[in-house]
Amino acid sequence: MAGVESSQVISALTRRTFLGGTAAIGGLGAIPAAAEALDVAAGSAHWLGDRFWGNRLQDWLVRAGRMECVAATGSTVGRTIAVLTHEIQGMSFDLSVRTGTVTLGNGLSGFVVGTGIPGEDARRRALLGSASGIGGGLIAAVDQGGAVGFRDHTAEGDQFLWQQLPASVVGAAQPRTASEDLTLRLTCRPVSADAVTLSLSVAATASGEVRQRATLASVPWARVRGGIALISSSRDGSEARYWLTGFTASGVTVIPNRALGPVVGTLFTAVGGTLRMTVQLMPLDPRTLPGLSLEVQRAGVWTRLGTSTIGPGYTALFYAKGIDTSAPTGYRIVGSGQVLYGGTIPAAPRAGLRVASLNCLKASHRPLDSVTPWQARLPGSVALDLYSKRNIYFPHNEIMASIAAQRPDLLVAHGDQLYETSPTAKDKGPAPELDFLYKFLLWHWAMRPLTQRLPTIVLTDDHDVYQPNLFGEGGIATTDPKTGGYVNAASWVNLVQRMSSWHNPDRFDPRPVAQGITVGYAAFAYGGTSFAIVEDRKFKNGPVAPGGGALELLGARQETFLSTWAGMHAGMPKVILTGSTWACVLTNANGAPRADPDTHGWPPEGRARAVRLAQAAHALIVAGDQHVGHLVRHGIAGFADGPLQFTPPAGSSSFQRWFAPAAALPNPGDTPNTGDFTDAFGNRVRVLAVANPKFTLKELWQYYPPPSQDFGDRGLKREGFGLLVFDHDAKTVRIECWPWHTAESGAEQYAGWPVTVPYSAL
Repeated sequence: MAGVESSQVISALTRRTFLGGTAAIGGLGAIPAAAEALDVAAGSAHWLGDRFWGNRLQDWLVRAGRMECVAATGSTVGRTIAVLTHEIQGMSFDLSVRTGTVTLGNGLSGFVVGTGIPGEDARRRALLGSASGIGGGLIAAVDQGGAVGFRDHTAEGDQFLWQQLPASVVGAAQPRTASEDLTLRLTCRPVSADAVTLSLSVAATASGEVRQRATLASVPWARVRGGIALISSSRDGSEARYWLTGFTASGVTVIPNRALGPVVGTLFTAVGGTLRMTVQLMPLDPRTLPGLSLEVQRAGVWTRLGTSTIGPGYTALFYAKGIDTSAPTGYRIVGSGQVLYGGTIPAAPRAGLRVASLNCLKASHRPLDSVTPWQARLPGSVALDLYSKRNIYFPHNEIMASIAAQRPDLLVAHGDQLYETSPTAKDKGPAPELDFLYKFLLWHWAMRPLTQRLPTIVLTDDHDVYQPNLFGEGGIATTDPKTGGYVNAASWVNLVQRMSSWHNPDRFDPRPVAQGITVGYAAFAYGGTSFAIVEDRKFKNGPVAPGGGALELLGARQETFLSTWAGMHAGMPKVILTGSTWACVLTNANGAPRADPDTHGWPPEGRARAVRLAQAAHALIVAGDQHVGHLVRHGIAGFADGPLQFTPPAGSSSFQRWFAPAAALPNPGDTPNTGDFTDAFGNRVRVLAVANPKFTLKELWQYYPPPSQDFGDRGLKREGFGLLVFDHDAKTVRIECWPWHTAESGAEQYAGWPVTVPYSAL
């Protein structure tokens, strides 16, 4: 954006409106803070303001200017609010917050200081859960009896003990009441080069009378420096809940460009002169921001392209025809007279196309709200410190930097943008809107360095709709996912699809399927390349077969679509974007073919029809979902007479899979585990490359109880992303498979890649 827009947004921040904190202030450095009150925007619903991140969104609500913990029964332990913009970097500081009781019971409220790991991305420490662990910080709080004190939140053993730290106490505690208004003050002062003293007091806000003070005379400085959070927590099975407001800080460092919201990110495509853009917002009260405008820069002048209200899922949708993609075009999102977010719609490439392919991004391996083991068991692996990058993969900055280094023109997210159990427990309700939003916003927050400037295709997969192993059966409802159908409410499934993929190019046939569930399959051309988006899970039959009829993978509608698409975009190379591999390229612990109907080797009848359609179109198939990266040539009559399919490894996942046959395969390539293979469903493929974990399933089970296949240490996994490089002059596509941290580590591609294929051989 131009400098004038940046300065306008920075000025808006000083007024502490809820509209501050956008990407436009990315160049602003650290500012030592004087005492600064961070007030909560009135009426902003589950959004607490741009300086705060609530864990979880559904557990906090702004009401009457207070941030109230409204966690459901059984979910009231350790609910936190990370202060995004504030960091303890100096040994002398003061914090203050007002607090009171929402629901009486056994519990506490106050501060958590020293969160996160020094030197790591500050966004990671925003995910402060109820379980204690390394990087979890030190709790300074007042309990239900009115006593102030300190508790450890870093223990990896008993993660909910929160050991009380011995402190000297002055004054008498007064039990808390429903009508109270208390002020907590935390003071930190140095006592040596590597130690500080902490003093915590509680006072009646109205009178200022201090009731009790607790002091830790000497605390290692390393335990205090880092992030700041606020906490409301029940204890010992109570349903206690508390409110907080009026947080102030002096002596800490304020970094305004760490603020988040109200716009978290955008997703857009601009193909065939049509722009589709989804703007994702925090869960604010729409009345505080009645409308948004999309503006584009033309000849140095900002022109309004359209307006939108904030709709379901806290999204605003923009649709415009006549977009010129011959040159880069700046865009910005404007609301209430302020620039909230911005980016660039790039010029469509002509001589070739670079497509980045990403799938399966889990926020953390160990959940942050339950007890999980910490120590490493498998030889050569490291302990997964709960609040470090060893465990919390978010914000995925290593893989984001690695993708950016490859200079893609188009980004494809193949599904499982999130996992419903990470970083917190799954909401098991039929329409978990806020739980999905909490996890989807993490994806947006991580991805926006790419998505604010790259056209992005997003496929909605099974974990995205909170239903692993989805057999959609044409959209029908079910209570037993093994028989096929959707478990959650159709309206919620549509909401997820609206938030994730509404921005994808215009649908080929937009008629909904059963229950009114919307569809997303589409055809488009970009950068001289023809693409088909297909939804294999939505129409797929389950392993408990229905009575009569052929078993479907793509369904009749999508089969007709692919047949039509084969004749579209003449002269262009063709690519099918799909959710998973159209074969079961997996083996079990003994190296035998594994029968997993979650793969699209099931059902073989539907798979065979899909493969023939891809072959007729001379299309390269690109997928996600399988976690183990592989490149195969599908078989029709033989083992390698069908289309090519590339499935990159997971970006970050827990569940490990392998393709490691017990015996050497016929017609092997230059790397291990390649050759002709018949899967457990009878489908034939020639495996050309594979990227297995650095350990076997048998080795894993020596140290972890079978049948678990979860593993967290990224040093022993093979995760990453794919890249397709289309050279229209040479008429070849180069298929690349990169480790997740290649930009940081300098790692080369996985063995067996790159593979260059002429367009004529697709």
